[in-house]
Amino acid sequence: DTDLMRQLGQRREEMLAALATETRRMDELIAAADASFRELATEESAKSREAAAALDAKWQQLRDAADETSKWRIEQYNEVALEVSKVSDLLAEEAKARQKDVQALGGNLSRLRDDISGEASARKAALAALQEEVATAKRLLERKRGDEAQVG
Repeated sequence: DTDLMRQLGQRREEMLAALATETRRMDELIAAADASFRELATEESAKSREAAAALDAKWQQLRDAADETSKWRIEQYNEVALEVSKVSDLLAEEAKARQKDVQALGGNLSRLRDDISGEASARKAALAALQEEVATAKRLLERKRGDEAQVG
């Protein structure tokens, strides 16, 4: 019995020693795996932060480019609006100048019509006076002929 107990005790101690060795080996494996996973997680976290920083930098570049484009478009719009305003002012001035010219030409045309009408009236009056003088001269000539025919 004592041999059996001693063997059992020895067997128990061997098993406990084997279990302790296996536990240590498992703890070492778990610790190594944990360290490896932590290292991988740290590397992935660093890569993720780098990628996020790169994306943020690219996003900022794109936002700056969009802002610059918007500013440029606004400047271009303002320049075009200013040029359109200048052209509009020039066209308004040109229209006023042309209106003055048209009014001046209209006044000149009216004056010329009045002058032509006056000249036509004067010619008619001169023609009527000339016709009257010719008629008077004819009458005088006829009287003179009639008097000469009676005398002769």
